[in-house]
Amino acid sequence: MILVYISHETVMPLMDTLIASARETIMSALSELAAQTNVPALTPELLDILTTVILILLSVVALLVLYLIVRLIYNLIMRSLFRVRYHVSLPHGCRVRPYTGNKPASFSFQFPRWQYARKDGARDRRRANNRVIRGKNILRVSGFKVISRSPLNLMTLVSRLRSAGVSVPPCPAEEQKLAQARSQLRQGRALATAQSVAAAFAHDPTQFESYCAALFSRLGYQASVTPKTNDGGFDLVMTDSNGQSCIAECKCYATGHVVGRPLVQKLVGANQTKQARRLLFITTSSFSSEAISYARETGVELIDGERLSQLMARVRAQDSLSSTSWDAAYVPIDRSEWELTRAEILASYPPDLRI
Repeated sequence: MILVYISHETVMPLMDTLIASARETIMSALSELAAQTNVPALTPELLDILTTVILILLSVVALLVLYLIVRLIYNLIMRSLFRVRYHVSLPHGCRVRPYTGNKPASFSFQFPRWQYARKDGARDRRRANNRVIRGKNILRVSGFKVISRSPLNLMTLVSRLRSAGVSVPPCPAEEQKLAQARSQLRQGRALATAQSVAAAFAHDPTQFESYCAALFSRLGYQASVTPKTNDGGFDLVMTDSNGQSCIAECKCYATGHVVGRPLVQKLVGANQTKQARRLLFITTSSFSSEAISYARETGVELIDGERLSQLMARVRAQDSLSSTSWDAAYVPIDRSEWELTRAEILASYPPDLRI
């Protein structure tokens, strides 16, 4: 309250002084202008009215300029905060606002359209004053709401965020593409061998753990993936059909990558705490002779690429009457297969606005 009082007591006299000085300057300028243009002398009343009008106009212009400056500074600050948070630059034409909602990240499009359009969506040239209506394309991501009039610019931002590791779920159109990719994968029964598994998970090898959990579940085990942040040195916790506890380590490697003894030894060390009855090491590649000798000594069951392919074939034999591939749901679909492209976005524009 004291600060407000001090501010009021300081600013108001200064404002009064500035206004009085401005009035005096304007009145002097008007009087001089009237004398130079041979206009009859202005009456004090008329001079006071003109001065007030000019003061009001100048105040409106000053407030407008001040508003534009504040808005520009605000936008620059918000863009900088966004760039610092996500390490991604905003495309031209995107505005950022704070977002305090708790909903997961999402984005939506409103494609441009003509106010009066023909059946094909193009401009109806028979109508006067026809104009393009551009809606707001909005991205909501933790802490920020980004608004753009251009779907292309917003999609560019979404793609940049995903490349930077930010999780932005697919929009409805992308979900449809993702479902189609899943359907094609199921129909193609793509994962026939351990090598095809390694290729499928090359972009995200950690998903191989979920695949193995699903595979062993189909083989009669109770299997779950350990938390990423505290896995204890193993990836799966399982119980076999005889009720014995198991732990497993999963490594998705290319064919030429040989698993050595240290990794197998690490699994044995991890079991000092878990005390599981069975230890399994699963890989899409192969094991070194030292790893095989050590596994025999310690009772670790090694499942290499060849053995993994056999287990996959067994599950496929169980599902021989099914026309779909059970493991398709566990294979990551590359982003390039479902993310909207520029051409797909432009396809939703009116034909005469596609550039």
